[in-house]
Amino acid sequence: LAAAEICSARERCPEAFRTWKPEKARVAVVFSHALDMYSEMEDAEDLSRAGTVCYRYKDSLKGWYSMLWRLGLAVDLVPAEELERVGGYAFVALPYLHLVSAAQAEVLKKYVEDGGVLAADIGVAFRDLSNTWVNAVRPGFGLDRLFGCRERSNKAIQEPRTIEISGKRITVTRMSGRLDTLAGGEDLSGGQGLLVSNRSGRGCTFHF
Repeated sequence: LAAAEICSARERCPEAFRTWKPEKARVAVVFSHALDMYSEMEDAEDLSRAGTVCYRYKDSLKGWYSMLWRLGLAVDLVPAEELERVGGYAFVALPYLHLVSAAQAEVLKKYVEDGGVLAADIGVAFRDLSNTWVNAVRPGFGLDRLFGCRERSNKAIQEPRTIEISGKRITVTRMSGRLDTLAGGEDLSGGQGLLVSNRSGRGCTFHF
């Protein structure tokens, strides 16, 4: 109904719409078709979730988008297959980006070096996109140095857990992990390994 009203208004006053363009979002959330399929298959071990959108990747994607939307921010979805497009955004979120290629890792490094702010959930670059093999060091492809940390653990959890970071209580679902900081990385969770920040070039990263 809202779209129909806009179309009617355009017919009544075409001049008002001739030069109109939507404002470009400054925030992007990366979406991966391959990872969406992979995560659904992984989580199908729990038959109650088979054929639904209730699996880890979708939960993470929906969570990021909902949080940013509730903050009043316009959000663009950028497909991982066109990752070079992130260069036009001030902030980029990586929801459970489990599958990453070496080429994609280089795009993310350049994005941060050029001044971007990059945030990632646990599990980023856990596997090589080309063959789904688990990377020995995670995040893989040198992203551990970009984020200033490495995964100590990354586990599926059955029941939600509540954690506290910087005085805020947060509910954790599906996955729970711990991070070890590297040189330059700063643990913002008081040594719990739950949130690490790092600076690189003119930008910075956050790994949850």
